[in-house]
Amino acid sequence: KLSRAKLRCEGPGCGCARMAALKPWARLSVLPPPRLLLSWRGLCERKFLKKKDVDTKNLPFLVRRTPSGNLPVYADLTEAGKRITRVRGVFGDAEHLAAEVGRICDGTARVGKGGRKAVEVPGEHEKRIKEWLHQLGL
Repeated sequence: KLSRAKLRCEGPGCGCARMAALKPWARLSVLPPPRLLLSWRGLCERKFLKKKDVDTKNLPFLVRRTPSGNLPVYADLTEAGKRITRVRGVFGDAEHLAAEVGRICDGTARVGKGGRKAVEVPGEHEKRIKEWLHQLGL
């Protein structure tokens, strides 16, 4: 038997015979690219990063991103067991955003009840809404 001290190696690129005895994941020198980026507060989806130098002042609504930099679009279950997609953090004309989201998702979107503005649409449309908001520059 080989002890742990004998299996120690100088690095993944040294080419010694002891490297073959190590676990396969220890021999990897190149890691696959991450799907998420680490921001100052948490994880951010790479594909929906905020675009720079995009003017959103002409839009009648604004969707504020989460502190980690993600778009606040969530797929939820209602108490009745129905699936809905909810866009939170809406500022400005939420009715206009609801009409646009309903047009994109081929459904009837509405402004959610409660003190905070949110738009809800029945079904799972999280990816489609995030792509649309990203194209707008939000």
